[in-house]
Amino acid sequence: MRLSALFMAVIYNGMMCVSQTSILVPLEKRVLLREYQNGYYAVFPFFASAILVRFTFQALATTCWAIPFYFMAGLDPSLVRFATLLCAVYLLALIGLVYGFTIGTVAKSPQKAQQLLIPCIMPLIIFCGFLLQYDGVQIYFRPIWFASFFRYAFTILVVNEFKRGNFDNCDLTKDFCPLAAYEGSRDDSSLGGLGGIVGTSVVKRKFVITEILDFDQDAIPKYFYILIIYAACLATTAYYILRHQARRRYG
Repeated sequence: MRLSALFMAVIYNGMMCVSQTSILVPLEKRVLLREYQNGYYAVFPFFASAILVRFTFQALATTCWAIPFYFMAGLDPSLVRFATLLCAVYLLALIGLVYGFTIGTVAKSPQKAQQLLIPCIMPLIIFCGFLLQYDGVQIYFRPIWFASFFRYAFTILVVNEFKRGNFDNCDLTKDFCPLAAYEGSRDDSSLGGLGGIVGTSVVKRKFVITEILDFDQDAIPKYFYILIIYAACLATTAYYILRHQARRRYG
């Protein structure tokens, strides 16, 4: 249940930013190109202000979303883990904005941007690590696996939630305990004197990371660095595409 909630959190925050930005940018680009010709606009101030203003409002909206989501999803009530989730979602929103800006810059109209949206975003969602694991990805699709910024954000959220501690005690004689059936998932030694009671088991939380999803349990902080570099590369690409269009059209 918590895995599904984290997956939906990643898709919602990333997809919303990409879709909204990609549709609006072609309309704003018309104004930029016209005023660039008149000498009133420069490309970099327009680009920087567009990203900064959008991200400021998006960060506020993300914070308002994250607080109820964290408790409604039943995630670990830790301030450090909540802050980690919030930072990861902030970065995801920033990348979504810049990725949407890139799509909108390439598209000639909002209708064209809508047509580009699904082909550009759906492969990244499919290979985010929730629907498919790495071993199940065909070798010719693995570049998309490594290119999916959804996967890096989702991995951070999963590791943040499941790396430490154990799940609640599970009575194998009464409860449905699917994870306890996996070899190496149980940590019965943590029960102390109860460890010898037949049918009682404790499942390590990190088993979800290492075996169920086959993620890197040391993804924090290195995946944060990858997301930061990802955002910087996308922003640079979007800026130079926009500048090229302005200069090619008006010199």
